[in-house]
Amino acid sequence: MWTSLAVVALVAAATAVPLKPVSAETVEAYIRDRGGRSTIDKFFPCDENGESAYAQIASGDKRWLAIAVHLLDNSDACVTTSLLSSIGAALPRAPANVLRLLETKPILTPSRAYLPFLSDEEDPNQQMRYLRRVESILRKFSDPSLRTQRDKCLREVRAMKVLIGKALRHRSGERDADRPAL
Repeated sequence: MWTSLAVVALVAAATAVPLKPVSAETVEAYIRDRGGRSTIDKFFPCDENGESAYAQIASGDKRWLAIAVHLLDNSDACVTTSLLSSIGAALPRAPANVLRLLETKPILTPSRAYLPFLSDEEDPNQQMRYLRRVESILRKFSDPSLRTQRDKCLREVRAMKVLIGKALRHRSGERDADRPAL
């Protein structure tokens, strides 16, 4: 009996149609009809359950970025961090769209919104590769109307590279200290 149920569950999971990502139009309508806090509760949970539209923000689409900026007014700490991280993740994909948001709200500063959340639990080598990629994209970005914003973000990326470089050197030193002396 349990084997049959397990097989049915596996077949159902394998043939399930993945959920279509929510559209910007749907979220915008939800904001108009129910407000920012209800929209956050529905589409931007901080847990792994439910629908989540953070990936759409990270796409760099102008409409999604505008939604994120709007929702910052209604967000708590967890959602704020996730919204800012999604905006930061959009930077390499759509630098012009993201740079235009710089300092349009007090929270949208290079140090808070222009890099995705970098956890000390993540591999610093991967973080450094990501920062190099963002730095390269920003250096090549040439829109003169966004030069000031670009330069502020470049300074932040370079500062983060220094911090992560120190962490890598510290980590390497710890490994060296753990090795037996010859």
